[in-house]
Amino acid sequence: MTSDINKQGVDSDESIRQIAATVALLSIDAVQQANSGHPGLPLGAALFTSTLFARFLRFDPNNPRAEGRDRFILSAGHGSALLYSLLHVFGYEVSLEDLKNFRSLRSKNTPGHPEFGYTAGVEATTGPLGQGVANAVGVALSLKLKGSDSKVYALVSDGDLMEGISYEAASLAGHLGLNNLVYLYDDNKITLAGDTSVCFTEDVTKRFEAQGFLVLEANGHEVASVTEALSKCKTVDKPVLIRMKTVIGHGSSKADSCSSHGSPLGATEVTATKSFYGFPDKQFYVPDEVRSAVSEIVGQRSRLVAAEPNYVHESPDLLALESELKSKLGFGSFDSKATREISGVAIQVLARHAKVISACADLESSTKTPIKDGVEIQKGCLGVNLRAGVREHAMGAIANGLAYDGSFVPLVSTFLVFADYLRPTIRLAALSHLQVLFVFTHDSFHVGEDGPTHQPIEHLDSLRVMPNVRVYRPANSVEVAASYMRALEVTDGPAVFAFTRQSLPDFATPSFEAVKKGGYVAFEAGNDSRKSLLTILTSGSEVHISLEVAKNLQDRANVRVVSVPCLEDFAGLSKRERDEILYGSYQGTNVKEVVVEASTAALYASKLGINPHIIGMTSYGASAPAQELASKFGFTVEAVQEKILALL
Repeated sequence: MTSDINKQGVDSDESIRQIAATVALLSIDAVQQANSGHPGLPLGAALFTSTLFARFLRFDPNNPRAEGRDRFILSAGHGSALLYSLLHVFGYEVSLEDLKNFRSLRSKNTPGHPEFGYTAGVEATTGPLGQGVANAVGVALSLKLKGSDSKVYALVSDGDLMEGISYEAASLAGHLGLNNLVYLYDDNKITLAGDTSVCFTEDVTKRFEAQGFLVLEANGHEVASVTEALSKCKTVDKPVLIRMKTVIGHGSSKADSCSSHGSPLGATEVTATKSFYGFPDKQFYVPDEVRSAVSEIVGQRSRLVAAEPNYVHESPDLLALESELKSKLGFGSFDSKATREISGVAIQVLARHAKVISACADLESSTKTPIKDGVEIQKGCLGVNLRAGVREHAMGAIANGLAYDGSFVPLVSTFLVFADYLRPTIRLAALSHLQVLFVFTHDSFHVGEDGPTHQPIEHLDSLRVMPNVRVYRPANSVEVAASYMRALEVTDGPAVFAFTRQSLPDFATPSFEAVKKGGYVAFEAGNDSRKSLLTILTSGSEVHISLEVAKNLQDRANVRVVSVPCLEDFAGLSKRERDEILYGSYQGTNVKEVVVEASTAALYASKLGINPHIIGMTSYGASAPAQELASKFGFTVEAVQEKILALL
């Protein structure tokens, strides 16, 4: 059958059918070799994705991050064998050996689900369903904001569309009129557990039309039908959902069955499926005619990429940024101000020296995060402030999408208690090494009358425990400024900020550089080895309490207060440097460490290798004025001092 390619042309319908068959069969070989994976989606989606690559997608496998490319995102990341086979066939650095090592430690490019930065041609880390749906919105928005006419195509599954994040993301995409976004919906009506009729019977067409999408239908197993639908996407004024009608496991005896979803087909069935496609029973077989045809196609597609403008990525001016932060947020500038207010000032400085996009979940007046005098992003209006609406989960994943594209520094904000809604996206930002700023305010029980539903208690620890996440809880203007500076300097992971609702007194901080170490000595008194050493570790709104306590106790013990605006950075210092900050030159043996923080505060011990006494929260909050709650939960100077005296 492959000889027909030469007769009809490299991008003829028959040529694409043979390319698609090659992609499908490479995929099931990879799954069979690994004895693990999902063969059903690749068999069902190989033809419409091969048509996309051969006729519509602008790409260059020799320059996979070329600015002029279109983006293909596999939101249904369980179908990764399909993506890797497409990348191999269309000339990317994914070898047959990589396909043979699919899902194994030997693999260089083919992990179980796609990982950004790991495999050339993978645009986003996907697998947790719905994430790629929202990532695609962020990438499409980034392209719009920098004036690119590239398109974003995302393959989404039934499972993706069941996830709540997909509703949030599509709603915002429709509102913004992102006509460079195309969802390729693999509409096969099968999930891992069976037919979608048992749980997913909504009218998907009406749903997306109501959200502002153009909805098209195509037979996902017919090249002409797929081509017609994709052609209509070129001139639309709204985002598009194409319902690709497919059969999961197409060509196998397990077609249209959940049994083909998440398990290898078996050797006998693989052989039978190859026979269905007219291919010999050879493992990891790519016909010479397919190689030749694809080579010509790649030449055509890459020339389209080369013809596009090369958008220049502007790196933040870190020297100018640090200079202005030091100037605007120095000691004494913001006495009796909430750190959320100080953060608002810092964000204006950031926006002058970095390409920041600020998004907020309908709490702009509370989080203080909008860029002043910045244009609001709306349909047909490019700007810097995005009203994400009450869509925290999608907001985070859209920010990740902006970061994947790499042209902007995304900043998102809401209350700290709602970090739970963003946790999956924070985790994926960390896993993908994305520079995203997650700004949370109202960081403790000091929220007050709103009560325990809005008072974060365990959230700092739950975020600190995540690898490659830096959590900043600054206590004054210098700490706010230095924390933002540190977040801009560290580009290989997300930064999380926790800011107060209530005002805090200012205090002297030794230097910007000291703060950027994550922990520094904010107060010290005494060096008498006959007395015990009391080291109080604290952060945010409890630093000023700890300073007062330390001053009151300096006659009873050698005392030092260590402010820890970022536990991760502090833990990253050498033990020698940490010990110098914690204990100085103290030579006695009676050392007591105390942590004072209005949270569960459980991570100090494991991260720093110490065994401190914790003065923290052991219960949820309550509904009352903040000062009454401070007395109730023991976060006054008198209460903290009494507890420490009992230790001394």
